Amino acid sequence: MSFFKDIFKRFKPIYVANSLVNYNKLANDKELYQKYGLSKNIASGIKNADFKGVDAALPWLDRESSNDKLHAHDFFTEVRSMDRESLLGWSENGYAILRNYIDHKQIDSINNEIDKVVASKGAPWKYPHSRRLMNVTQESNTVRELIGNDHLVSLLDMLLGKNAELFQSINFIDGSQQKAHADGIHMTTFPLGYLIGVWIALEDVGPDQGPLFYYPGSHKLDYVLTEEINAGDNYLLLGKNAYVKYEAAIAEIIKRNKFQKMEFHAKKGDVLLWHANLLHGGSKILNTDLTRKSMVLHYFAKDVIRYHEITQRPAIVPKNIPSDKQAKK
Repeated sequence: MSFFKDIFKRFKPIYVANSLVNYNKLANDKELYQKYGLSKNIASGIKNADFKGVDAALPWLDRESSNDKLHAHDFFTEVRSMDRESLLGWSENGYAILRNYIDHKQIDSINNEIDKVVASKGAPWKYPHSRRLMNVTQESNTVRELIGNDHLVSLLDMLLGKNAELFQSINFIDGSQQKAHADGIHMTTFPLGYLIGVWIALEDVGPDQGPLFYYPGSHKLDYVLTEEINAGDNYLLLGKNAYVKYEAAIAEIIKRNKFQKMEFHAKKGDVLLWHANLLHGGSKILNTDLTRKSMVLHYFAKDVIRYHEITQRPAIVPKNIPSDKQAKK
């Protein structure tokens, strides 16, 4: 039975069928495929290897130092003075920390809403017993108000050099304990790098709760994608154990480069922004009686090709999330 389950999960036509069902949501990709000279159907699988020989610009702060250029950006004057130093280190470090960025009353409202979702039947857990909720932003007006924060979205626009658009949200009850990875393997773009992760502390988080960890400067490494790990896919099947191979490759890269591991010990309302290629994960939970309530938002740039490198399926970006201004009308 497990053999057939494995084959089913790796069977590429399943993902193509899902894309065909959601074909109208992929309309933006058709124009982008033409722009970059791709002759593939937008519902078919796609991976980084398909872009060989295609020229495209990396995000502006990957090409130019943020310390030199952000000062001249129109929006930088709108950034709180306490956040500017961290943001100026974006190009060098691959992350920025915004302390006390989200109002505590708003955090309390979000936690109350999450408690209601958890208590309800049919809560959108990612996996059975995983204690992480997927895309509550698509169901809850209360939670949606947070992601419509004009200042946050404008800040992400500035870092990406393009307009940002929410792709997904994840609410964690406990620490993820996830091995080191870069989000670019899960939420890939062409050109590379047009994704930002936003981690929001919904309570104080210390070393015993399995805090987020990250490796400053690791975003400067070459992206590790299916070619680099020899994923082994063919015309019909995705590669077997591709993600296990990916995690092993990342562990070896960290060991070889001797990166300094940092943990994000946060206060309620603190926010961590990270680059698509920054290596990060979840530390071991030392006290299982403690929660680590947090919320992660992943934002794509709008006018880039967006997909999942390992399953090779195009990303279906929800269109029903209004901006903060729209929500207040």
